[in-house]
Amino acid sequence: MTDFKADEKARWDSVALGWKKWWATFERGAGPLSEAVVAAAGVASGHRVLDLATGIGEPAVTAAKRVGPSGRVIAADLSPQMLAIAAERAASHGLTNVETKVVDGDLVDFAAQSFDAITVRWGLMFFEKPGESLKRLKALLKPGGQLAAAVWAEPSRVPMLAIPAATVRAVLKLPPPPPGPGPFALCDEPALKKLVEEAGFRDVKTQRLPVAFDFESTREYVAMMQDCAAPINLLLAAHPVEVRARAWSAVEEAARAYLKDGRVRLTSESILVAGTA
Repeated sequence: MTDFKADEKARWDSVALGWKKWWATFERGAGPLSEAVVAAAGVASGHRVLDLATGIGEPAVTAAKRVGPSGRVIAADLSPQMLAIAAERAASHGLTNVETKVVDGDLVDFAAQSFDAITVRWGLMFFEKPGESLKRLKALLKPGGQLAAAVWAEPSRVPMLAIPAATVRAVLKLPPPPPGPGPFALCDEPALKKLVEEAGFRDVKTQRLPVAFDFESTREYVAMMQDCAAPINLLLAAHPVEVRARAWSAVEEAARAYLKDGRVRLTSESILVAGTA
């Protein structure tokens, strides 16, 4: 495992309990996108599905409901702690057709042509070499099998993540992050389409979908970010308590721009790309 991957694993393991605490709040907003990803992948009854970078189990749980008892979903992720939550979520829905497995998305290795569909929700942009990973994924699909992946759009269209990222960097007087894996690494829609086509997929299509996250207050939004935003926590980890407090206060102030009728609504945008093997 590379240093980057070891850091990623530790980072997401560290916020797993936060995701467990907030999964209902998060999935209220993200649920429609999971449905769209599963539909774009053509998931149907009896299918065998790989959900890569599943995190807390989406869209694995959504896919498992669609494939039914005759189908099977492998929920794969680099973080064992996040997978434990995915297994708990699947069990809470009474699903017995979900298997969790620790998998590095850059080194995914299953038998060739063993899946009818592959889904990836907000994971592809964290891969070190997404183009190479996509080629591996194509080889795992049966002829005619489909891939569907969702990534975040440009930061200006994703206030859910952009608010804390930009605000904390401003407080810490940090420059923009360097190019490389991260939430917005694949936000260029034409480039994303080309990447999937170059991996050998055909009939590649993209679409933009809104993802609306609602919070009771700016304080609730900040509390979720504190518990779940692994990259932000990493930025703040080396700073004194008073600096971290100042940064989170600034995030809460920035979120006030999205207050309406006493609630915070952060409508963000994802790009959904789908292709056929």
